[in-house]
Order: sequence, then C-alpha cells, then structure tokens
Amino acid sequence: MKLINCQFRTKNDLELFIDQNINDANISILIQVFSGDLNIAHVQQVLDTLKFKLPHATIIGCSTAGEIASGAMKKNTIQISFSLFEKTNLQLFYYPQTNFTTGEKASCDVISQNTKAVIAFNEAFKGDAELFFEGFSSKKQNAPISGGNAGDNLLYGKTFVIYDDKIYFEGIVLCALNSDSLHAHTNHSFSSASIGTEMIVTKAVDNVIYEIDYTPVDKIYRYYLGDNILQHFPMSVVEFPLVKIEGEMTVARSAARINEDGGFLYIGHFENGDKVKFAITNSVETFSKSDDLYTKIMSNPVEATYVYSCAGRKRFPTKCLNYELGLIEKVAPSSGFFSYGEFFYSKTKNHLLTLTTTTLSLSETDIIQSPDEIPKRINGHSILNPLIHLVNVSDTNLNQYKQLLDKSSIVSKADIQGVIIYVNDNFCKISGYSREELIGKNHSIVRHPDNSNSIFKNMWTTITAKKVWKGTLKNRAKDGSTYYVKTLIMPILDDQGHIVSYIAARTDVTELIKKDEIIKQQNEDKLTGLKNRSALIDKLKDIKREDATLILMNIDRFSDINDYYGYEKGDKTLEHFASVLKGKYVEFSRISSDVSSVSCDIFRISGDEFAILCEHSLDKKIKEMIAGLIMSLENEVYEILDDKITLLLSCGVANGAKNEIYNLAHIALKENKKDNNTVTFFNDNMNLYNKIAENIKVIASIKEGILNDKFVPFYQGIVNNKTKKITKYECLIRLKEENGKVLTPYFFLEHAKKAKLYYKLTMIMIRKSFEKFAGNNSDFSINFTLQDIQSETVVSMLMDYLERYQCGNRLIIEIVESEGIENFNELSDFIKQIKKYGCKVAIDDFGSGYSNFHYLSKLDVDYIKIDGSLIKNIDNDPSQLATVESILLFAKKMNIKTIAEFVETKNIYDILNDLGVDFSQGYYFSKPQEEIEK
Repeated sequence: MKLINCQFRTKNDLELFIDQNINDANISILIQVFSGDLNIAHVQQVLDTLKFKLPHATIIGCSTAGEIASGAMKKNTIQISFSLFEKTNLQLFYYPQTNFTTGEKASCDVISQNTKAVIAFNEAFKGDAELFFEGFSSKKQNAPISGGNAGDNLLYGKTFVIYDDKIYFEGIVLCALNSDSLHAHTNHSFSSASIGTEMIVTKAVDNVIYEIDYTPVDKIYRYYLGDNILQHFPMSVVEFPLVKIEGEMTVARSAARINEDGGFLYIGHFENGDKVKFAITNSVETFSKSDDLYTKIMSNPVEATYVYSCAGRKRFPTKCLNYELGLIEKVAPSSGFFSYGEFFYSKTKNHLLTLTTTTLSLSETDIIQSPDEIPKRINGHSILNPLIHLVNVSDTNLNQYKQLLDKSSIVSKADIQGVIIYVNDNFCKISGYSREELIGKNHSIVRHPDNSNSIFKNMWTTITAKKVWKGTLKNRAKDGSTYYVKTLIMPILDDQGHIVSYIAARTDVTELIKKDEIIKQQNEDKLTGLKNRSALIDKLKDIKREDATLILMNIDRFSDINDYYGYEKGDKTLEHFASVLKGKYVEFSRISSDVSSVSCDIFRISGDEFAILCEHSLDKKIKEMIAGLIMSLENEVYEILDDKITLLLSCGVANGAKNEIYNLAHIALKENKKDNNTVTFFNDNMNLYNKIAENIKVIASIKEGILNDKFVPFYQGIVNNKTKKITKYECLIRLKEENGKVLTPYFFLEHAKKAKLYYKLTMIMIRKSFEKFAGNNSDFSINFTLQDIQSETVVSMLMDYLERYQCGNRLIIEIVESEGIENFNELSDFIKQIKKYGCKVAIDDFGSGYSNFHYLSKLDVDYIKIDGSLIKNIDNDPSQLATVESILLFAKKMNIKTIAEFVETKNIYDILNDLGVDFSQGYYFSKPQEEIEK
C-alpha cells in the first residue's frame, strides 16, 4: 500500500495532482478528507472533484480542529490523503444516528471475517460515540475502531462528517478495511499527569457531570483550580481534564461546555461512583511518550500511519507536537486531524479518549523496518515534574490521614452555610441515613431536640471566628434511636484565610454516656426516689458487721390495683406508699438506733417490693417494732386522686451473714404469703431450713436419677367395662432409689418442674415406653403437660419415635385438663400434629379443676379421664355422682369415650358401669407395676 498527501490551492491543482499521482487501476483507494475549512460550498466542490476524477474511490472525512499531513500541523485547510491498497477491500457505511442500537447494527453490517480495522468519524455534538461503541462491542468484541469526533476549530458549534461525496451534520461514517494480508496496529500516547486528591463522581448522566463529592461541579473546579478558571471556559480547562481508569487504561475527559442546568458536558461518559482526578499537561513527559510511541509503531510492519489526535493537545507547546508528529512521519507517511475526542481500541474495548494522540499503522507487507536511532535530545529541566510529585506525595500522605480518620471517626464536611457536602461510611452507619439523604441537608437532620439552642449558638460563634469547637452532642438516628458523639469541628481556610468549609470529626461515646447514666441511676429508683436493689446489693457488700437484719415487704395483689385503677394510679399508690414508708422509717430508724446504736436504710427493690436493712441483731424488741411498722402501714389510708386505698403486706425478715440474708429474707417472705402471720421471721422457723434442705436433696436425687438411668415406667392396666379385660396401659414414671425404694411422682415431680428438669423425665418416658410397646399390640398412654407441648425438644423426639416405631395408632397422649384447656391454641395445634400419626388424645384429671366444656367441645379428643376425686366417694356423695353424670352426658353427645380413675371397689365399679362409663382404672383391677399385667 501507499499513502500520498495532497496539498493544493485550487480545483485545477487538485485535478492535476490526481492525474499525476493517482492511478485507480486494479487498486482500492481510500480518500480521507480533513477539513479545517468550514465553508460547506468549498468542501462540496472538493468532494465533487474527487468523485468525478476517482468515481470508484472510497471517500470518508470530517470537519476538524486542525489537520495533520506528513508530520506537520495545518489549520483552516482541506487536507486530502490518498491511501492506495493492492490487497485490501474497502466498504463504506453511514448511520444517521450514533447510539447503542446503531452500534449493534453497525457491528453486524461492518465486520466480516477478514476485517482488520475500522475507521470512523462521528459528528461531535448530536450523537453518543460511547453508546455506539457499547452496542458495537456487544455483538463482536474484536472490532478495533480508529478515528475520532469531528471538530470545528474550537468553536464548539457545528461539525460534519463526509460520506462519499455527501456532507452530513449528524451521524457517523465508517470504513471497513477487509484483507487477509493487511497488518493493522493501534497505539496511543497520553502525557498528562494526574495530580491532587482523588474525587468521586456522585451525580452524572451519561457525559454530563452535575456533582463531584456531592458538591456542584462548578464549585469543584473553582475550589481546586481557582475562582477565575471558568472565565474562558472551555479553553481555560482543556489542559486540566478529569482522568479515570477504564480497565488498563488511564482515560481523560475534557469539558466541552456548561449546560443551562449547570452540568458540565464532557467528551466522554462518566458513571456515578467513578473515581477521578484532575490532570495537568507535562511537556517533558510528552517528549518521552513520543519516543515510546515511535518505538511501538516501529515494532510492526508499517507502510502508512493515520494520526487522530485531540484538539486539546494543540494547547501543548508546539515543539512537543512537532516532535511527536515528526517521529511518526519518520516511520512512514502519515496523515490525520485534531479531533474532539479520539477513538482507540485496547484489547477488548473501544474507548473514547481526549488529550491523547492515537495512531492506526497499516501495511500490506510483512516487512518490519529497522528503527532509526532517535535523535538525542537535551532533556530540559522541568519544574513541573517535581511539583507534580510533591503534590501527589502530599496528597497520598493526606489521604492516609483521611483514611485513618474515616476508619476511626464519624466524619462530615459542610459548606459555609452549614449544608452537608460530605459524610463518611461511619456517619451513614450510626445515623441510619444514606449519603443521598444526608448530602445537601443541614446537620439538624440528626439533631436531638434535647440539645439546647445555646449549644449551637456557641458552636457557630466559635467556628465562624475561625476557632475549633469541641463538645459532646446528643443526636437522633433515622429510626428515632439516640446516640452521643464527642465532636470536634474545625473551619477549613483558603490561601486568603477565608473560611471555605467546615469539617467535623466525631467519636461515638454512646456506650460511655449510657454507662454514666446507668451509674447515676443504678442506685436510685426513679419513681419513689428510694435507693434500689443495686444499692441494696452494694450496701450488703459494704457492711462492716458480719451479720445484719433485712426486712422485705411486698404489697399483696398489687396487680389488682393496676388492673382496676390503671397504671397511673398504681404508680401514684407506690409513690404515696414510699412517702409514708419514709416517714415511718424515720421513726423506726430512730427507735431502732436507740436500741442498737446502728442506723437503717430503706430500698425499693422491685415493682411492689420494699426493704429495710439494719446493721444490728434481731432481738425481741426489734421484732416487735417490725411487726408494729407493718401493721401501721396496713392501717394507713392512701388517698390517690379521688380514691382511698388500703394495702395488705407480706413481710419476711432474716438476720444472718450479710452474704446470705437477702435469700433468707426472700424465703421468709414467700412463707409469709402462705400463713396468716403479720411477719415471718426466718430465724424463728426452722422448718424453712428443712424445706430448703429437702429441695436441694430432691433435686440432687432427680439429677442423679437422670444420670444413672434410675427413672423407670410402671404400667397400670385400664379395663374395658364391657369385657372386664385390660385393653390399655398408662405409663407412669417412678424413681428407684439405691435402697430399692420406689418413689412416686408426688415426691419429685414439682421439684423437677422448678429445676427445669421435667422435660428430661418426659423424654425418658417416651423412649422407654415406645421401646416397651414396640413389640406389643396393646394401646398405651403417656402423660404430657403444657410444658412438654411447648418444648420443641420433647415434641421433636415424640415425632421422631412415631416415625421410627410406627405405633401411633396405639398411642394415647394424656393432657392434664387444668394446663391444656387454658392454652387452647397451642393444645389444638399439637393435637392436629399428632393426629396425623393416628394418635389418640385423652384429657386427664377432668373435673379436678374448672371443667371448660366449651373449649373441650372444640378440641379433637378421644377420651375424658374423670378425676379420681370425683370417683372414690361416688357411692356415698350424691354431688359427685351428679357431677360425673353431667360429664358423661357431655361425653356421649360429643362421642367421646370416658375412663374413670381411682376405681378401687366393686361397688364403685358397678355404679360406673351402670352409668355407662366406658373404661375403669384403679386398684380394683390393676396396680402400677414394672412389668405389663396381662
């Protein structure tokens, strides 16, 4: 191939040049027309001449911001380059719109199997080259495009593209170079250096930026580049593009104009979240990059090079550009133009660049030239390089401090009006607001109303005086929660000493504040003003004596007062009671001090529980005084608003070691609730010691029994009254002691419940009962309490055993009436669950408590077990007989079978049989035994 540049002044010159230099026989001719002459008539005349003289040639071109020919820069000319190809086919395309859709279509139209390169010129202002590239690459990734956006000599008004002999003021023109032997290689040179702080694009739409770092883009330019930077826009900012990273490439974006809505229009896209920096032209770097570009071009076969360079580079020193273009021409003939954004392909993606020189080098041969030695230059000393280095190192250091501050503190920045322009992640996290919700708002968005206005008046007075303000503020998060921050606010000054913004760094001290508040409150009851339980515990630790006396008082059935009068009057009652107690306590304390020479303290330790701690022994005189105090409190009339209320108290008193008396007094208080004494003194009732000891002993036995497998099921037969034969067995838990004694549940069941061990006993019964009846065809029953039904562990085990042994049709679950009926929904769900396995349900001890026929009618039960208390005297007590008859009447109507418990005599059995009871259980037929009775 061969590239020939044409220089002409008249039409005749052009025709003569063609006649002398261009022969279109058996070759493909690509004519590139680069016009700095914006006179459309002149350009059209040239196109007509070319078309007339070379009707088969492919013509492509555009308006420019400067022309390039044979290593030299031109302006306001029409530059024509003729590329003569021997082994390359050319195809020309034009699309009136430049967008994603036309990019997709162009990819299908333009690219063939042997397409080596595509040249494209785009009208600069009406289309979107980047969207076109995205569409183009979406179909065929390996489709390198070279070229650029048309220019108009930096007027930024109207540009055009040339398609054959036609001129278009919109759209994009492309020429595909198809060949099996053509070498095509692209290179680029970018010599601007990024400088200063990294920023984030926070509001952008395609190629228009509105905000950077949540600040209007014009303010960013004025802040970093000076107030006057926008006076000669866009020429004043051409040398200060924004740069970002796209894949492996540093991509520059030059601002082209300011839109009416304040946005800056750039040559190229931005996305929200793009990290950008300003860049600055470095002339010394341009020389070095030119050498690198020369070396890269020379490393491949080259017969011609097309140069598409950014119009912004014309602001570079002329010697830099001449050096760059001269080196390119040194390799092979070259031509091109200065664009409003140049196209470059890097491995997988087509880019729109600015402030870059791009090249497309072509050759139809495989010959790689030996590179000439690059003329040695005397590298001039550049002040810019060390300055750029200084700024970037300083910025890196500042960024490290900023990162440290952002990691450790809650940071925000505000403009001089106090409007938020920056918040870090910690600010968003603690406040619950997103950046979008915070930026542009005042800090009052997180201000808690509890803060005094005087705080903020002082703050503004301080910071507007260019001083640092420090203080702790109470803030309110988005969800209404409160947090506290220790705050430091500092004004940021410009080089003239004027405030330009404010920065605030905060430390979350919420936990510290809350701990301080807890410390303040932990020893005082808010409602009554008395010392509280924490104060009592601390006081017990601090008592110097080894023994002390503790009086615990509880207002009986205080919940009734709350329910009847309401919580407001309930609180008023407690306040009044505390007030009366204080008055009587003063007298009590005085008298007791006379007796023992030691003072007392008063406490409210829970909702309706009060205490008096005395550092003295408990003698007869003190006991009488305590009883008198309680009676006087009960005789008091408490006037609450319009009502008069009297109170009853329970009181327990203990004297003993300071680390024991709290528990001992509580035991006495519980005992007092059961007896009719005014006061229960722990020290006078040795039975309380015995009860405690017995509790400890039984619980230890239960734990030991579980550990050593001493709990076993006993089986009691249930007789069918019609056949008088045992058809079912109830599995009853027993505890075997070391001495062989067998304990019934009476001795351990309630203790197991209190010790939270009951569920383990139920699980033992499930396991052993299922194992026993796995090979037995008899029905068997296991007792379940509400506690079992509410235990996921127990229910899960039951379901597992039902699946494993497949004996659900023989299992009866007995549920105690008093526990189950009161929790209807839970019970109903449980019954539905076990019924799926064929299990039957019995309500146990029916008639022992409040027999709720209404709820029972809604439950899917199979048996009612009539409580033994109604059976054992049925032959002598007409009322019990009547009760049983009513139960039987209900059961028959509901088609529920009945089982009578405690059937111990023939006379009772006969009566039950005559009444129509279905089954009997009791010693008359069968006693609980370790083995199944046939």
